[in-house]
Amino acid sequence: MSIGHNAPGRLDLLAYQGDDHQVRVTLADVDTDAVLDPTGITWSAQIREASADSGAKVVAQMSIGFDGMTLVLNLPGAVSQALAYGPYVWDLQGMLAPGYQRTFLRGAITLPRQITL
Repeated sequence: MSIGHNAPGRLDLLAYQGDDHQVRVTLADVDTDAVLDPTGITWSAQIREASADSGAKVVAQMSIGFDGMTLVLNLPGAVSQALAYGPYVWDLQGMLAPGYQRTFLRGAITLPRQITL
């Protein structure tokens, strides 16, 4: 996914309730197509009922790993199971240097209810 210099990219997610969900993201500069090396950056991905400035609490935190130059965001089934059908929002932020945080992606996340237990 190509990213601009100031605004986060948008990526809406669909994660079935109770299932393990994985998102693989490779970030590239929109101007040069150069792939961003995600190592050495402190990453965070949170799911909330609304934006943080509305006072909405964090309902889930995605774990983040690496596969080469690709970020791997994981939402375990045990975590998605505990989430009610809702509208939710999420974002991916990176702490590039002390005091310099940037949001790379944001979007809505929908969790249809599971049928089979």
